[in-house]
Amino acid sequence: MTAKLPEIWLKYAFDDLQSAEVLFKEGIHNMVCFHSQQAVEKLFKSFIAAYYQEIPRIHNLIRLHKICEDLQGSQLNLDEEGLIFLNKVKVPSG
Repeated sequence: MTAKLPEIWLKYAFDDLQSAEVLFKEGIHNMVCFHSQQAVEKLFKSFIAAYYQEIPRIHNLIRLHKICEDLQGSQLNLDEEGLIFLNKVKVPSG
């Protein structure tokens, strides 16, 4: 794993957050939710990468949150209800 991997995930998360902000201003709320979910997922993956762990190929925010807490050895003070809401965000595929 490259040392820059956490920063790459963090940049992707920031890009999703910026996208969510622009879309919010335009009133496109379904995509705000999607990009918000993506930003949180990528933040968790950046955190995992910072511990030199393999990035899991999952999108479940609750599971990713648990992995991060296990790595940290303590609870992360996050809004559990917000994670549950964002975890339900889905984009239909073909």
